[in-house]
Amino acid sequence: MTLTNSWPGVGNAATTTDARKNLAGLIETSAGGGVLSGVFPAGVGALVTARADLNVDIQPFQGVAVQFGGPVLLANDGVIQLPSALVSPASGTNYYVVYVKQNEATAPGTDANNNRVAAVTLSTASIAAARGLLPQGALELATVTLPSGKTATNQSGVIIAATHRFTATEGGTVLVRNSSELSAWAPADGATAYQLDTQTFYVRRAGFWVAGAPTIDVVAGITRTITGSVNVELWSVPNTGESIMTGGDWFDYDPATGDITCKRDGRYSIEARLAVAASGNSPQPEVAVYIIRNGTPTDILTQDAVMTRPSFSTMAKLSVASIFLAAGTKLRVWVPSGGVIGSVTLGGAGRGNGEFAVKFLG
Repeated sequence: MTLTNSWPGVGNAATTTDARKNLAGLIETSAGGGVLSGVFPAGVGALVTARADLNVDIQPFQGVAVQFGGPVLLANDGVIQLPSALVSPASGTNYYVVYVKQNEATAPGTDANNNRVAAVTLSTASIAAARGLLPQGALELATVTLPSGKTATNQSGVIIAATHRFTATEGGTVLVRNSSELSAWAPADGATAYQLDTQTFYVRRAGFWVAGAPTIDVVAGITRTITGSVNVELWSVPNTGESIMTGGDWFDYDPATGDITCKRDGRYSIEARLAVAASGNSPQPEVAVYIIRNGTPTDILTQDAVMTRPSFSTMAKLSVASIFLAAGTKLRVWVPSGGVIGSVTLGGAGRGNGEFAVKFLG
């Protein structure tokens, strides 16, 4: 490893490889420093579209390929076609990957010329096999699955899939279509991404993707009638009904106990609300509701007490604005035995009858 000749610099000392290494700092990278090749998102539509013949249209775009140490900026300023039409086989299926590339004949390049190229790779086996034939420095735009007996790419049975990756300038937000694309990019902590199918922003923290602030929010799903102490476990499990969890690497939920486990050291906020009502026709005295740590009744983080009514619920409200919790800490909403006289009902269906939420603060 050595210092690279600056670009722009004195005496034209920088080679094209030097220039690319210098430009690499302007584009988003992986944690290891590899430039994230892809298309700058002027839009999110397909870049390769069908035609009434066996060619395809390649739409305008600006993008980044990677070759010989750094980024190569590419642009298409109008709709173009491939230099040769695709071929529908007599039998079976042809699998194509559509790409663009800047050829380089000058060392360290080994191409036959310095042409700009729009081309395809072809396999009769699979898209993956066709992708394996992409030349160094290629920027993939789409795949085409072309069965036998077709005369145009806009016919039924021909599949054109937008597979171009998105990129961004350093510090920008990278678009991803889905969780698979998100998982495929492993940048340094602090990088941001936006997942299109769920309309969710993500931040890279501790080597994991986190949706905003990691949060679990379980919502009341059933009613529970009690006459003594109880672990409040009437919450709907995460990602069913109204319950959500946006930090699977931060939280676990146990439906048997209602416990939320914080999987990492850090500061957390805790909120709980629980509807409480007398199950008979007479109001009951105050009912106590606690949030306890690690299932220990005496390790109370916060508490509330409410008067119960026979004809409507009263909402117990518990809150901890910020607390440091060690990895593995279990949090539970709990009603102590001494806090119930007679029979009371807890919860109900929906957020209006209660929820239990924990958020990682950092």
